[in-house]
Amino acid sequence: KDGQMTNVVIEKNEDLEDVMDVLIKKLEAYNNMTGSEKREWSALPLVVFSRAKQAAIDLRLLNPSYEDNPNSKTNHVVRNVLKLYKESTPDKGTQMIFCDSYQSPGEAPKMDLFDYDADVPRFNLYEDIKQKLVEGGVPASEIAIVNNYDGERRKQLFEKVRNGDVRILLGSTEKMGVGVNVQDRMYALHHIDAPIRPMDFEQRNGRILRQGNLYATWGKPVNVVTYGVQGTLDATAYDRLRIKQDFINQMMKGDVSGRV
Repeated sequence: KDGQMTNVVIEKNEDLEDVMDVLIKKLEAYNNMTGSEKREWSALPLVVFSRAKQAAIDLRLLNPSYEDNPNSKTNHVVRNVLKLYKESTPDKGTQMIFCDSYQSPGEAPKMDLFDYDADVPRFNLYEDIKQKLVEGGVPASEIAIVNNYDGERRKQLFEKVRNGDVRILLGSTEKMGVGVNVQDRMYALHHIDAPIRPMDFEQRNGRILRQGNLYATWGKPVNVVTYGVQGTLDATAYDRLRIKQDFINQMMKGDVSGRV
């Protein structure tokens, strides 16, 4: 069967609201600058955009000093992964968790928009999720962060995912996209963030929605889950990907009459 596409919509918590207010004020200040000032601060809109994406995932990606909020996107993902883990245990079902923005800066960013305490250890989203999954009852040996493996070890890791010995795989589009064949027992795929390009979104989904997935032969639907926080860039991220893809399709056909 095909996959069940689910969009988990998360309410914005107060801390995130405060951060978004700061980012909006920075953009407003930029819009009011003179032409020469805008040239000097030309990188600011892009910095605000990337900070806003990180903030919606977990405020600790901006600064590890922030508290771990139980209503953050990270913690919603953990709870959902644990639920699907238990659900698929009889089949040794596996899951993939994609996130391209997973680490706080190693030093104060050049264009620092928030107070930054460089003495606090870097925050790593993958490690945080792994620790919480272990606390939730998943054996550490069944969870792997792709970035920690390379070459032959990575091939062996993917073999373990195919046979269900490793049941949860975390990584980025770059490390877990093209050429990664682990679909055999893949029960769920989680998009913590939306990639920039539509083709990257398709590459991610291609890890589960492909020939060789045993759930298709068992007649059970698989799960593709996106996560969005209300009132942030998340709310429109997947719409933007769809619009981009529609435009690309029109360009390929030589028909741009539908472009608005």
